Amino acid sequence: MTYDVPEILGDLSIPALRSSGSMKWSMFPEHIHGHETLPCFVAEMDFTPAAPIRQALTRWAADGSLGYRDPVLVEGFQRVVRQYFSTVGLEVSDDAFRPISDVMTAYDVVARLFTPADSPITLMTPAYMNFVRHVFSDQRRIQSVDMLAPDELHDHWRIDWEALEHAMLAGGLLVLVNPHNPIGKVYTRTELECIAELAQRYGVRVFSDEIHSPLVYDGHRHIPFASISAQAAEVAITAWSATKAYSIPGTKAASLIFTNPADADLWHRHAAHFEMGTASSGYVATIAALDHSQEWFDAALEQLDTNRGLFDELVAHHLPGGCYLEPESTYLAWLDLRSTPNYAKFATLVTEHRSLADITAQHSGVVATDGVETGASGDGHLRINFATAPAIVEQIVTRLGAIYAG
Repeated sequence: MTYDVPEILGDLSIPALRSSGSMKWSMFPEHIHGHETLPCFVAEMDFTPAAPIRQALTRWAADGSLGYRDPVLVEGFQRVVRQYFSTVGLEVSDDAFRPISDVMTAYDVVARLFTPADSPITLMTPAYMNFVRHVFSDQRRIQSVDMLAPDELHDHWRIDWEALEHAMLAGGLLVLVNPHNPIGKVYTRTELECIAELAQRYGVRVFSDEIHSPLVYDGHRHIPFASISAQAAEVAITAWSATKAYSIPGTKAASLIFTNPADADLWHRHAAHFEMGTASSGYVATIAALDHSQEWFDAALEQLDTNRGLFDELVAHHLPGGCYLEPESTYLAWLDLRSTPNYAKFATLVTEHRSLADITAQHSGVVATDGVETGASGDGHLRINFATAPAIVEQIVTRLGAIYAG
């Protein structure tokens, strides 16, 4: 089938993608066991970043200092991130937005600075892989609360409230990924209000990772956790970056948003040096993204919406037994293979050192993220990035169909 892709998103042919220098297209050989490699594992878009971003970076590299950060860049970064959050309902001052290199660094620092060393980290699984496997220097215990998957009575992912409350009895840090990676869930106001009430009741801090929040599809709305109530603002520390939504993850700039004045004071006294790890290129790229790249973003989101629907159609046609629920946000497909005709055969090949994703790659060339990396509840699943050319999405699903249903 022939697909039209907006020119503004760049050349999405496989040769062009292989020559782009991205980790996604250069980490694996061009062929795996005779199959052309189709990488769909890491969460970065194949879309060429917006022209205003590339132009701003070119000007900065040619004319600006490559030394430590310019305060003017920091102020511009804080301004545009504040303006973004204002559009989604969180009103705080520019100074509440503190730069940091990336969300994973933020996760580590927030846990160690704002919660006791003997308290647990609670993840709602399946969860972002790096949150699951991260090892804290103070040896934090990570505990999981499995989300409730869609079933014959429910067409959406739900929180297991009893299990979540039990986990929060021990205090510590709850990691709220909203929108949720990998299942693409956008949390409702009622759900966020209940989380805030439980956090207040049991003295739990909430690390709200909202990095995918610009990528919400029609029919859903992102609500910043800290905007829900005074309770939520008190317990929340929010992390955000433009890198996922604007295809600029290599520029390294994120933000922590402090809505509790005591947290901001503690940060300034003990952790402000982490702000120096943010790259000046990240400031430049983020400012250009949020100030000048709306046309590109609109085209990207529309293409992602098309791709998520295409993925659904392809699974229905090529992968009987495969279970995929269109995500409410993100560009990640969470694919359950356990009911496909050939799943049992491939599952018997899984070992401690050979995952279902490894086996899938060897038999099809499709390099996805193994569901087990997101927690035990991800067994039998693959996380697949569909932020690419529709023709590549079609190849990915048809190849999966050939081995799991052929």
